[in-house]
Order: sequence, then C-alpha cells, then structure tokens
Amino acid sequence: MEFRLLGTVSVGAASGDLDLGPVKRRSLLAALLLRCNLPVPVDHLTDAMWEDEPPPRARGVVQGHVSRLRTLLAESEAEAYGIQLVTQGTAYVLRCPESLLDLHRFTELISLASAQTEPHDAALMYQEALALWQGPALTGVLLSPPLQTAAQELEDRRLEAVTKLAACWATLGEHARAASVLRPEAEAYPLRESLSAALVRSLYLAGRRSEGLDWFHRTRRLLSEELGIDPSPDLSAAYVMALQAETRLPAAPAAPADDETEPLAPAPRSETDLLPRAPRGFLGRKDERARLTALADSAPGVVLVTGPAGAGKSALAVRWAHDEAARFPDGRLYADLRGEPGDPAPAPHTVLSDFLRALGVPPQDVPDGAAGAGALFRRLCAGLRLLVVLDNAPASAQVRPLLPGGRNCLTVVTSTRRLGGLVSSDQARRLPLGPLAGPESRAVLASGAGTARIDADPGAADELTALCAGLPSALRAVATRLADAPERTLRDFAGELADPDRRLRLLDVEDSGLRTALSRSYEALPPDTAALLTALARHHAPRTDPAAAAALTGTTAYRAEDGLDALTDAHLLVRAAPGHWELPDLVRLHAREAQPLLPAPADVVPLPPLFLVGRPAEEEDPRPAPATDA
Repeated sequence: MEFRLLGTVSVGAASGDLDLGPVKRRSLLAALLLRCNLPVPVDHLTDAMWEDEPPPRARGVVQGHVSRLRTLLAESEAEAYGIQLVTQGTAYVLRCPESLLDLHRFTELISLASAQTEPHDAALMYQEALALWQGPALTGVLLSPPLQTAAQELEDRRLEAVTKLAACWATLGEHARAASVLRPEAEAYPLRESLSAALVRSLYLAGRRSEGLDWFHRTRRLLSEELGIDPSPDLSAAYVMALQAETRLPAAPAAPADDETEPLAPAPRSETDLLPRAPRGFLGRKDERARLTALADSAPGVVLVTGPAGAGKSALAVRWAHDEAARFPDGRLYADLRGEPGDPAPAPHTVLSDFLRALGVPPQDVPDGAAGAGALFRRLCAGLRLLVVLDNAPASAQVRPLLPGGRNCLTVVTSTRRLGGLVSSDQARRLPLGPLAGPESRAVLASGAGTARIDADPGAADELTALCAGLPSALRAVATRLADAPERTLRDFAGELADPDRRLRLLDVEDSGLRTALSRSYEALPPDTAALLTALARHHAPRTDPAAAAALTGTTAYRAEDGLDALTDAHLLVRAAPGHWELPDLVRLHAREAQPLLPAPADVVPLPPLFLVGRPAEEEDPRPAPATDA
C-alpha cells in the first residue's frame, strides 16, 4: 500500500487505487498525511476541508468523513501494513510506516543527496527523488488556505531539488544536461529569476550562447511587463557572461576511463526513432486511442495496454505512437520483449544498449552490465520528453529495468498479462482492450469484403463477428479470405467458420492470425497451468470452479484456484462470477489442438454439468472456500 501527496492525493493498494470519494475526504486525508503519525486537531482538519468559514455542523462532517475513511482503510486491509486511523482526545492520528508515504521518501532522498561528497552520486539521488513527483503536489484537494500553503511549500522544495540537480551536472561539466533539467521549470515559472539565471549560464556553457541570450531577453521583458522591475544581479551577471564571452567556448572535460562514470549526455535528438512502421489499414479503437491520449495528458508515467491474444494491443500502441509524434520531440523508442518464435526474449541489457545508441551514446560508452546501462538510460531521459513502447511484455520484472527516468517520459507497455506487479510498483495505469464494437467489427470485415457485401447481409456479418469474438486479428483474417473469394457470400463463409474443427485454421493467414497469437500465450504458460487449460478445454461444462478444476487435474482446490487465477491473468479465462470462470470458445478450440498434457478424457472422472460444489472433505485448505452456484 502507498500514500501519495506528490501529485494527485491517492492511496494505492494491491487491487488498484482506492476510491476516496468526495473532495472533502481527499482533503482530510491530505491534512492527516502532512502530519503523519502526529495528532491533528479537529480544528485544523476543519480549516483544511473548507475554503471559507466552516459551517456550524463542520465537526460532525469531519467525524463522518473520518469514519468513512477508517472503513475504507479497514476494507483494504491497511492494518496489515501497520496503518491505523485512531482518535486521540480531540485530534486524529494516521499511524503509518513513513516508507509508505512518497513525501517521506522524497525528503529522505534529498537529505541523502545533500550529504554526498561526489556530485555524480548526489545527482542520482536527486533524480530518484524528483521521479517520485507525478504532478503538482496535493492535486485534487480543496483550495483551503492550509493545503494551499502546504502545496506551495512542497513545490518550492521540488524546485530547490531541481536547481541542485542542475548544479551537480554543471559541476561535472554536463552543461547540456543541466540546461535540459532547468528549461521545463524555467518555462513553467518564467518570473523565477534564479531559474532563468541558471538556465542562461547552462545554455552558454553548453555551446548554445544565442539561446541563452534569447532567454535572458524573454525574461527581462516579462519582468518589466508583469512586475515593472529590472533583472536581478544574478540574472544580469549570467547575461554579461554570455554576452562578453570569447567566441571559443570552454572545452568539455575529458570523460574518465572509470566505467562507473557516465559519458556526456547527448543533446536531445528529435530524429531518435525506433518505432516499427505504422500498421496499415488500422481501424476502430477510437475510444481507446482517446483514452490513451487522456492518460498521456494527465501525467506521464506508465500506461499498460492489456487484453487477450489477437485484441490488437501492439497495433494500437504503435499507431498511437505514430499519430502523437509531436508530443515527444526528443524521440520514440521501441522494443519487442517477446522475441521471435524459437528465440528467447531479449535480455534487458540488449534492449538498453539499443536505446542508448539511439540516444547518441557511442557503443564503446555503453556500460557492460544491465544495472549500469539502466542507470545511464534513466539519467539521459531525465530531461527529455520521450516515448518508450515496450511491446508484448511477458512479466513486470522484464519491464522495470527499461523504464526511463524523468517526469516527462511516457512508457506504453502492451501485454496479454495483467502485470499487477507493475501497477503496484510503478503505478502503471491500465487500458484494457476488449472485443471491437459492432460497427468497428463490420468496418474491419468491409476492408476485405467491401461495404456492399456487408450491407447485403448484415446478419451474416454479425454472425462472423460473433464467431471471431470481436477480435481484430480474427476479423482481419476473415476479411482477407473474403477478399480472396469475391464470389462467396458471407453466409457461406459463416457456415464454414461455425465448424469448430475448421475455425482456427480459417482464422489464420500464413504466419499471422489468431492461432499464432494464442500459441504464443499457450507456450508461455508453466506446464501445470497449461495442463489445467488443456483439461478445462476437454471438459464441456460452460463454467468451472476450483473444486471442479481440482477434480480434473488431480490436485487440491486451492492450487487449482491459483491456476485459474494465472489463466485469468493471461486473458485465457474469464471470471464470470465470484468463484466461477468461463473458457472463451476460441481459447477452448486452441487448447484442444495443443499438445496433450493430460490423460485422455476417458481417464478423467466425469463431472455433473454444473460441476462439483465445494472441496473434497479430506482436503485441508487454509483459505475460505469460494462461493458456489446452487
């Protein structure tokens, strides 16, 4: 569990962010967290929860929100993390391990950075501290005087950390990197002369003298127009340094041979682009593309595009990356983490090496180990507006080393797995892909069959869509086959596709199609999980539960439930109701084709159509039995 103040005030739990309810309750939580583990008087909470004079019933309202917040934390099993909201006289105390609060981690890292004697080590800690910020502090709370004051104080601390980080880079002779750190903040706070002065000096020392002079004149005009004042002595001195300097700029210090010291940061390069070509004929997903844009606008970070095999996750991510190129002036990086058939997935160091070379790092300067390469990659990205697309991620552990640093980078991860670990550790936001809507499915079919054929028999088109489960990969395969046979009617092809023995073959086109995608998902399963899927596919009941799955595989019910959860995580099962799962028809057909991993169905103990209820009496299961149908 994690409490966040450095951005939108929120609480992250294993199941996702908690619904904190109205803005007053979020403001109450913020006021408690700002004084974590200390008594907060009711009067202080009242001031935080009303922008103007509180009403006479304010104390009762505070008590009601405290009660609801306490219930929410209890339902989320917060006590297991050492979290308690207790009453202490006329005050409330939110007891919480400080490590669960992002503000505490930020403060601790800043303190550690200030104590470092080596500027390189200090810079790493400042970067790690600043990466905790996901937007303006205390976003989403009321604009009450106490919270406004706290938010401004936190922002001042962040800007101080930015300035110290830039000073570290300047000490190391990394003036271009210092400028890239300072520029976004100077743009956001154009009247903060200390930021502008540091930026002018960094631009000059980085060999960008004209940019530095232009920035000074821009700031001078703003100061005159907005405040009616002249530049400060510090800003004026930076201007004089750039104006009177010799044409020959100071030479950058030679990079030491020590592998622990990173090479000079390359200037941002808009031509950095590792994206594959945009998918041709991309149709549909209008709402999902708009949602991805909204997530990118709300706060950069990690967006996790998930869905079953054949849902078009990769096509959506790559198409959107091409459409939104202007958002990422410093480049777009791409890596397929699945690997080619028969080849292992690429190691993190291999991917990081490709990324670093794309960012301008000479091959000989790429660190040998994954840890060093990752650290260098994060440092280079700290001041960039960069898009990273990590396609077909098999696990959260393979994604984490490849995440960029900095607040302005966006990472889009696609996976058939839900990757809950990435949501927990990096606050990844999910964008689930389901089947295409009816009009979008018909548009995909029309791309091959033609609009006239679709309009001539819309019922057959809907039947084809249903047999394809609305999956873009399957629909494109059908569209291709319809284009190859213009004399055939949609009704005839729907009849062929309804044959379960032929359906998967008809939904594959050469080396692409649904069967190929399902095979990759199936082959990635552990043997016992694949065995469970095979057993479920051979059984004809529409639903299953842990007891039935255990009977099919000869294991215990709670182990069978773990397997059912794993298949759900891989989008190969659907949780139909609490304690009950359904196997999609196309997954069932593919699993029956796969290499048999269990005895023939005749060797399996037959089950009643509705499946067994409960668990075998002799089994000892520490967990409560799942709910069952009557």
